[in-house]
Amino acid sequence: MSFKYKKLIFLSVFLLIGILILVYVRRPQNKPQTGVTLQQVGQKEQSTDNNQGQNQTTPRKAVEVVAQNLKIPWEIVFLPTLSTGGPDNEILITERPGTLLMLKGAKKIPVTGVKSIGEGGLLGMALHPNFKNNHFIYLYLTSQTGTATINEVDRYALEGSTLKDRKVIISGMRGAANHDGGRIAFGPDGFLYITVGDAQN
Repeated sequence: MSFKYKKLIFLSVFLLIGILILVYVRRPQNKPQTGVTLQQVGQKEQSTDNNQGQNQTTPRKAVEVVAQNLKIPWEIVFLPTLSTGGPDNEILITERPGTLLMLKGAKKIPVTGVKSIGEGGLLGMALHPNFKNNHFIYLYLTSQTGTATINEVDRYALEGSTLKDRKVIISGMRGAANHDGGRIAFGPDGFLYITVGDAQN
């Protein structure tokens, strides 16, 4: 047998083996299906369309602007319903330059002793847990003692639109033009927690 015929037989056998392998690989196998069928996809799309149609029939609430043209607002608190005198369901906002804004009453209450510098000024605010009865409000602010910039927490009694009976709760916390901290809040234990910054140091 000549070399030419041997080569032809070899190629024929090689081609036959390739066809058998291809048929074996592509034959269906009894494995559990892990994907989804076209019918399932269609059902899912129809369900999504129905949900979107239902959502479109429900009117969306428009965004309402409740305050604007504020001067660097920093903290916001909602006053509770009061059983005795004072602002009822009011919204208070601190403005960093040194103003306490009563939103509903459209009144601005100046806070004395505030040093507005960089990121410092009138910052955090918290209501006493018993605010309904004592009307105590706590303010975190940047101030100045001599030539030193400091941060402190003051307590006031909010009577109507007036801050009364100022009492310094803590003072002398390092202050600066940046990194003054300022968030304050009462914990479930009744203690007032105060965050301070590194005051650029």
